[in-house]
Amino acid sequence: MEDSESISDFFTRIMKLVNQIKTYGETLTTIVFVLKILRSLAQKFEHVVVAIEESKDMSTLSNEEFQGTLESYEQRMDERAAGKLKSDMTLHAQLDKDKKGKEKWFDNKGRGG
Repeated sequence: MEDSESISDFFTRIMKLVNQIKTYGETLTTIVFVLKILRSLAQKFEHVVVAIEESKDMSTLSNEEFQGTLESYEQRMDERAAGKLKSDMTLHAQLDKDKKGKEKWFDNKGRGG
């Protein structure tokens, strides 16, 4: 998996490969599929891989449930990144320059300032 690739795109690419494998007559069990996916995920998913391995029963885990778990984590990461970007922009907007040209923080905390 590439770092910039989404889980949805990654699963689409992998499912195409799995379908090609099945076309050639080889069977691929769900557990083998899940384990291969876990090994090939990007580094940013490493702690999620450990959590899935520890908490999920691999023999009963479906492809859809597995993909959903990874997509929900990815969505939370994206929301956090967007929130961090928004807060960084807010902090940046609060900087102002004083009379000498130095940056300073606004100190408007309701004290008439």
